[in-house]
Amino acid sequence: MWFALKTAAIFRVLRACARASAVGITALMFAQSVPPADLPIEAWLNGPERHDIPWQVAIEPGSLTYQQRHVVQVRTTYPVSKLLKAEIAPSDIHVIARFATEDGRWLPGQGYSRVQLPATGSVPGTIDSFISVYLRPGRYKFALMAFDSLHHNGNLQRGSFEVRGEKDDPFPNMDADLPSIDYPSPIAGPGDVDPTSIGHSWALGHGILRLPVANSHPVQLDVVVNLSLNALDEGFRDQTGAAFLMQVSNVLTQLDLRQGCVRFSAIDILRRQTLALGVDGPHVDWGQLEATLEKNDPFTIDATDLAGRKTAPARFVEFLQQATTSADHCDAQGQPMRHVLIVLGEEFLFPPKTEKATIDSRTLPLTRCYYLERSLGQARRADDISNLLKPLQPERIAFVRPIEFRKALARIVADLERSN
Repeated sequence: MWFALKTAAIFRVLRACARASAVGITALMFAQSVPPADLPIEAWLNGPERHDIPWQVAIEPGSLTYQQRHVVQVRTTYPVSKLLKAEIAPSDIHVIARFATEDGRWLPGQGYSRVQLPATGSVPGTIDSFISVYLRPGRYKFALMAFDSLHHNGNLQRGSFEVRGEKDDPFPNMDADLPSIDYPSPIAGPGDVDPTSIGHSWALGHGILRLPVANSHPVQLDVVVNLSLNALDEGFRDQTGAAFLMQVSNVLTQLDLRQGCVRFSAIDILRRQTLALGVDGPHVDWGQLEATLEKNDPFTIDATDLAGRKTAPARFVEFLQQATTSADHCDAQGQPMRHVLIVLGEEFLFPPKTEKATIDSRTLPLTRCYYLERSLGQARRADDISNLLKPLQPERIAFVRPIEFRKALARIVADLERSN
């Protein structure tokens, strides 16, 4: 009997691994959002702690994302050999997390995940489950449950953690209007994801940031982002950079000008692909933008686009002119409109032998221009976009970490308010 049960558990592990391999399931994609209705969640949460399944629990609280949210990740790790010894198949384990305030008040919703199997078809030494949640700075309690749906036993562990805010925060109230808790789409841990997917980076959270800008004169603020991979890095990089730039763009479009408007434009320069053009900031369809980027294979490019790379600089200049045209819906209330441009991208080089192009500053009557550059390391590399923008006399602000972007954003807001 023992041999039959253990053989059945091993068979379920192998079958699940093979299924994951066959359909290309990654650690991220295997997570789910809604637990089965028959799980005894409420009964267990009101009961004592228990420990029937071998596991390790790690809480990684409060990492700041480029979207300026604090993400908490709960990782549960299971040794496969011990699971098999206990006749437990990983695919039978359901993981649920609930979160509460420091005084014990349960926050709405719950995190749910299944144990994540690799797409290699082989049985690993350990397997993981991830649950991620966005929370504001503060102290919290949690209850973490792992339920074996075959044997109807499992684990319940309670604990507490703290999400710390940023030191010398220039925006201490930025998240005041966000939901008390937000469950993004399933997120896997670093190194455990499909590198060709844009969806594996920290997913966009819900809600609106508090970013008031007390400008006394009307401003048309155009945010233009280049989502192209650096030409010299193609074949060696993934879509993570584009996902991070989407997060930064999402924040910039939430700047709440007292007078004026914020518009958003996006381009993949090397693919000659216009992704958004002059869209009113609050009405950007981020889900559609992500879906479009997801279709782009970072390792291949259309032959027509490849041939058109020689004129990529001129195409970008043309795009800037289109993106910064006057907005009809941007009400100046009878006052002169001040025009500010923020160009966002990673440090970028055009392919060799591209035709040079220059910007005629007379066609872009800007009050101010910024070049926000997400650097890939502390050492600043050459950047062709920065050179292209020189006639506009941009202020070049490089950032690596999310907190550095937060401080750069504070500089921009202060400039907008000072230029009254």
